[in-house]
Amino acid sequence: MSGKELGEKLGVSKSVIYSIRKDHGLDISRELAIQRRSDGRRKPITKKEIQYIHDHIGRDSIKKMAAALKRTSMLISAAAHEIGYTDLIKQNTADSLLKKGHVPPNKGRKQVDYMTPEQIERIKKTQFKKGHKPPNTLSPGEIVIRHDHPDRPGSHPYKYIGTAAGKSEPLHRFKWIEAYGEIPKSMNIVFKDGDSLNCSYRNLEMISSAELMKRNTIHNYPPEFKTTLKLISKINRKIKTS
Repeated sequence: MSGKELGEKLGVSKSVIYSIRKDHGLDISRELAIQRRSDGRRKPITKKEIQYIHDHIGRDSIKKMAAALKRTSMLISAAAHEIGYTDLIKQNTADSLLKKGHVPPNKGRKQVDYMTPEQIERIKKTQFKKGHKPPNTLSPGEIVIRHDHPDRPGSHPYKYIGTAAGKSEPLHRFKWIEAYGEIPKSMNIVFKDGDSLNCSYRNLEMISSAELMKRNTIHNYPPEFKTTLKLISKINRKIKTS
């Protein structure tokens, strides 16, 4: 069964199922997942399914019809286009979009004007309380290490510092702004020695996005080339500052 089917069976969302599968090592292999998707696409759409689309295309969304037929939305959409409902699908899509100047029905109204006391009481459980702070909120001056992509190999660690505004900022950017002022949008703060945890002022420099892209291509070269390119870059910096 797919994550969605398991979720429907157990009365939870598919994201909960995916999370449980990941935590307990129950994910299926990539090959099997691809095969299952391919099998679903190869199964030809039936006359009964075509009739279902004819009967529901005017009032149900593609997603709802796909769920009812246990098919992918892509397949149902393709079938609907093939049997002549392209214009209707385009019109339904246009009608579902919010028009310019749209005013939400609850704008300027209090909750009691459009919700029952039971509904208000029920949603209180999911509302943030006054003064609520996320669990990862840092106090001013507090420094922690976070990774840019924790779930991916090659993730880089960076230091973050809590600010007086209740936010957290990358420490290297915070230090640069503190010492030299705001950072232009087209510029980046990088580490001279390549150590993303070394936020010493002497180890920071500001370069353009074009220069950053050029430097990042160094990772495509063999180790001996990397060493040479780093030495050349270091010599160029010495020349510029001398």
